[in-house]
Amino acid sequence: MAADQGSAEGQYRLGVMYLGTQKIKKDFKEVAKWVRMAAEQDHARAQRLLGSFYEEGWGGLPENPEEAARLYRKASEQGYAQAQWDLGKLYRDGKGLPEDYIQAYAYFMAAEINGRSYAQLDKKKIAKRMTVDDINRAKQLGQELIDKYPAK
Repeated sequence: MAADQGSAEGQYRLGVMYLGTQKIKKDFKEVAKWVRMAAEQDHARAQRLLGSFYEEGWGGLPENPEEAARLYRKASEQGYAQAQWDLGKLYRDGKGLPEDYIQAYAYFMAAEINGRSYAQLDKKKIAKRMTVDDINRAKQLGQELIDKYPAK
């Protein structure tokens, strides 16, 4: 099996299967185990999924929003739009990171451009809490993120 042979994609896919399928019973500890192996090999989707487990304290992992932020950032830097949205959410809520609407807006912007259209709504909502100058700075930062970490 590819997962047993160290394939990051195989480990990720096996972990996702433990989220529950017709043939495999849901087991969040197994998800965390296999996804962690893939995440350690810089697999972006695995890093993002493992981050969500830390954010929520699932699969026997402690709730640790700082670790979630670290993992979301690693996946985000690989152009993974879902992780960019997750990171924006943590900045918006001040969970695991300092509350920072400029960063939140920038990450929502990157997520939207990189394929997560629902990030547009989060961007609009947070803009209501920001000054025009803050929005302009956030747009500049967002463009830098898009240029540096394009969707893959």
